[in-house]
Amino acid sequence: MYRRDIVITAAIISIVLELEASICIALITSYCNKPHTFVRKRYSLGLHAFEKGTKGLVVNSDNERRNQNNNQQASLRATGVIEMVKSQERVKINHPYKYQHKRRIRAMFQEAKAFERTGQWRESCSILSKILQIDPYDAHSHLAYARIQSRREIKHVTTLHHKNHTSLNSWTDKNQNRNTTSTSISINFLDLYNHTADTISPARRAFISGTQHCPDSIHLWHAWAIHEESIGEIEYARTLYQKALTLDPVNPYVCHAFGLCELRLGNIQYAETLLRTPLEESPSNTTCTAALVCSLGELLIHQGRYEEARSVYLDHVQKISSERQVSEVYLAAAWLEEKHFHDQKRAEELLHLTLYESPDNSRALVALARLEGRKIEGVKNPNHTSSVKNNRNTTIIVKESSFYGQASITRTLIMRNQLMNSCLSLEGKYHNETSSSTSGVKDGRLYNTWANLEIQCGNHTAAREILARGMRIFPRDHTIIQAAGIVEEKLGNFSAANEFYSSSLSIQPSAPTLIAIAMLELRNRTHVCNMTKVEKLFEEALLLDYRHGPIYNAYGSFELQRGNIEKARGIYIRGLQSRCTATASVYHGLAKLELSLGNLESARSALMEGLKEAEYQDTMMDNHQRDRASFLVHTLGMLELRCNRATEAKHVFLDGIKRHGASSQLLLGAALSELKLGNEDRARHLFEQAVTADRKHAQAWHSWGNFEVRAGNLKLARTLFELGIRNDPTYGALWQAYGR
Repeated sequence: MYRRDIVITAAIISIVLELEASICIALITSYCNKPHTFVRKRYSLGLHAFEKGTKGLVVNSDNERRNQNNNQQASLRATGVIEMVKSQERVKINHPYKYQHKRRIRAMFQEAKAFERTGQWRESCSILSKILQIDPYDAHSHLAYARIQSRREIKHVTTLHHKNHTSLNSWTDKNQNRNTTSTSISINFLDLYNHTADTISPARRAFISGTQHCPDSIHLWHAWAIHEESIGEIEYARTLYQKALTLDPVNPYVCHAFGLCELRLGNIQYAETLLRTPLEESPSNTTCTAALVCSLGELLIHQGRYEEARSVYLDHVQKISSERQVSEVYLAAAWLEEKHFHDQKRAEELLHLTLYESPDNSRALVALARLEGRKIEGVKNPNHTSSVKNNRNTTIIVKESSFYGQASITRTLIMRNQLMNSCLSLEGKYHNETSSSTSGVKDGRLYNTWANLEIQCGNHTAAREILARGMRIFPRDHTIIQAAGIVEEKLGNFSAANEFYSSSLSIQPSAPTLIAIAMLELRNRTHVCNMTKVEKLFEEALLLDYRHGPIYNAYGSFELQRGNIEKARGIYIRGLQSRCTATASVYHGLAKLELSLGNLESARSALMEGLKEAEYQDTMMDNHQRDRASFLVHTLGMLELRCNRATEAKHVFLDGIKRHGASSQLLLGAALSELKLGNEDRARHLFEQAVTADRKHAQAWHSWGNFEVRAGNLKLARTLFELGIRNDPTYGALWQAYGR
């Protein structure tokens, strides 16, 4: 009965379509020689014989011949449209599920995505499963369901093959001819279908079901490949990437992910080919994305091909239509000019060009403020002196160190003024009703950066006021609310901090906020810490974003404090193998673990590898994560001192100062290295630079004072202890030394 109804319906549709075709062809033929522009707009059949306006046509032999050709083309195109509609109707008949309950499915899908955004994944999966029961051919639901299952599975992957993790800075040490062609990918992905149901994970089962019902969905194949790569099945991932490329050889997202995969394996040539393909071989500009352009530029920069990288940025940025992506490319190009061509003027021009393309772009404004601050570092010291006055019991004045300390203070002031002016400009536009709608700022990054600068200077009250101003303009920005919680926590207001964190989570669940709540639970001494709650918070953060590096560092430190050595080590390695962000902090945590166990060589290896990763990130883009490399340098240098390798420690500290600026911690480490080498004058010089760079660095005052005590400069030592206590009265070691 059901089949007979379908046949009758198909016959009726066919008759109706034939009638529509006859009418359509008659209309086109009738109007092809008339100046009615609405016909072209109505049917979009490319009848170029029409002229805009209402002027009559000049009829001659050429026009008549052209009109006849247009009539024929219009008839053919109308016939093609009819055939296409017939084909769609046949699809409807053959796949009745696909076109039933569309409105209901759309509403259910939106509800599932809303649950997913709020972290309610079980409810989201339940709704998506119901959608797939109604319509097994819905590719969007298959993709959403499989991605949730993938995130769940990745969280539980704790032991992967370490050989799959390769430092990006060891590319040149690899055999560049290894697997440089796609023909070397020999794993048959069909083997994945042959597993029994008991051996297939939920994520893989979801991807298999999706690709079976929707074999032409390139997004499913792409997501499946990313999943296999994330759990260490690299060869399966490469095969799935190749399968996706058979559907669309120039898909920018597949080529980008596949290129990065090959890059991590050391296949530089093939990776470059994959990244270039969508940019150069596609007939349209739709395949040009900022991710492709920036990744290709990073590859060329790492190989020292700076001119080629510059050309890639500036040639392809014109092909990108997205305002946000254009800004990404200009920011990368600006960092290239400053970092590798040492042209701060050109970098500033590119940042202003970013603001021209995207007015009030918050990332560009922050980058411009940082650039203005770094300009002071390039100013030559007018009071440079190589000699150090070393008179006993007298104040030592070193003009060079004072200059660098003043430069650090000036850099902070310049950045503060730049950020303050940008925020004031934004507030002016916000309060002006006619301009507020045109503002390009859509987040509170400016206020967050300004507040972080004040926190680094110890001005927590000022940071609180800045964030309050930001929350008035961006009340739905969860990052500002989370930052306000951090300030309250630093001020000791744990209840207020918890309220801010909860508000941030209610707006949008995020891994940084969950980490902040976990750390608040650990630091709050007013009640007994709930260890189970902390562990669940870390695991939930990994569910939200398994590539967020600070999770692994905080989670590993937590387990280390509990005495779970192997679990802590597994968490750190798990973070490195997931290619998380901020890998420098993860390497630093792993090195601290090995140091606590006395494994000095393992700690040294972790720190060296972390420095390679940090240096690679430093060459790519200007961001706040670059500062974390200084912690790696400091720990490595102190490790060398601990092993009585003072010369190596000195080189580590001085190289770190050259790369990451005059950090007080690095200057102190360099001073201690010089002291072990017997260079007292140079050590004193570096001590003074350290306390000038950070007046509140109590350990620097303490170390310098102890050095002067041993040198017999008791009056100077007493003065140094007093200055240290004045700047940081809570440091007990200074009081003890001063009392002696």
